[in-house]
Amino acid sequence: MIGAGTGLGQAALLPFGEGYEPAASEGGHADFGPRSRREDALLRFVRGRCGRVSRDRLLSGEGLRLIYEFLRSEGRRREDAAVRRALRREDPAAVISRFGLARKDPLCADALAMFVSIYGSEAGNLALQYKATGGVFVAGGIAPKILKALRRGRFLRALRSKPPLAATLRKIPVRVVLEPELGLYGAAAAAYRTAIEVRRPSSKRRTRRTAL
Repeated sequence: MIGAGTGLGQAALLPFGEGYEPAASEGGHADFGPRSRREDALLRFVRGRCGRVSRDRLLSGEGLRLIYEFLRSEGRRREDAAVRRALRREDPAAVISRFGLARKDPLCADALAMFVSIYGSEAGNLALQYKATGGVFVAGGIAPKILKALRRGRFLRALRSKPPLAATLRKIPVRVVLEPELGLYGAAAAAYRTAIEVRRPSSKRRTRRTAL
């Protein structure tokens, strides 16, 4: 499971006994790894603004804004006046997504495409880390809003473009989670499981151990 929103969440659901056990992580705070010279330049740009560049820094609403500002600084595309006015009044990520999805503004479209490619690559990294043959689920608040962009092919190409394991990644199903209350369902399920465990007599034996 990977989910970009205000930050980048990552987790896995692992077979355990007769069911499954969720494994939480802070993988979103791992270092961002650029794949091209342009992403090298993006890394330097964001480092100059923010210091250390994590995956979370770029795969979030703030990250989409930073990618847009980086591309604007390159000077390859001119910033549209309508976009500039909207950026002053509204959430920048929403503005960039709206103009990018509609393909009304080349700079916003490029920023959204770069964001989607980085997102797909990180989803592929996660699939390899956990050998996620059961599937990769893309959650978070951003994915449903940019679903059209995710379906244009760039996301899956980036996810699978990891030789020598591209063939393995092509076999892994990828789904976008549209349920907006997913986090609440997960919290409720965790609370229920905790309540069941508290009521159940413990049969665990203490294991001898020592700190390093």
